[in-house]
Amino acid sequence: MDYKKLTKEFMDDMFLKKSPYRKAFELSKGELGTLLYLVVENDNAVVGDISKRLNLTSGRMASVLRSLESKGYIIKKPSLIDKRITIVSPTQKGRDFVENHGEKVFSHIYNMLKFLGDDDAKAYVRINKRLNNDYDPEKEYSE
Repeated sequence: MDYKKLTKEFMDDMFLKKSPYRKAFELSKGELGTLLYLVVENDNAVVGDISKRLNLTSGRMASVLRSLESKGYIIKKPSLIDKRITIVSPTQKGRDFVENHGEKVFSHIYNMLKFLGDDDAKAYVRINKRLNNDYDPEKEYSE
């Protein structure tokens, strides 16, 4: 198989066209992940913990937090114990977004999977699971 040709085809399609998810999510992947983490897992999180959990660089994390704060979804405050540490919490608007948006995202993905049909939908989910669970970007794979 010509993996270079396939890679180019994939990249052209992935980065030069609109994502089928963009309309449903409204937030960037980092923004949505951060907000979900705050609402579902830890509503008073240290910035470093969020960054580590989502595997985001400190620069990307700072950008995500600025954006979420400007949209009114989070608040940042210094730690009472150590002023160098920033604590991030979701606002009620952020909590409402996660609660109300979940149904919209579910509906969008449900519709997308129906569009793919039985075989392609199952393959798509199987491949995503495999990539999320087994792929190691540090490893070199042979042809």
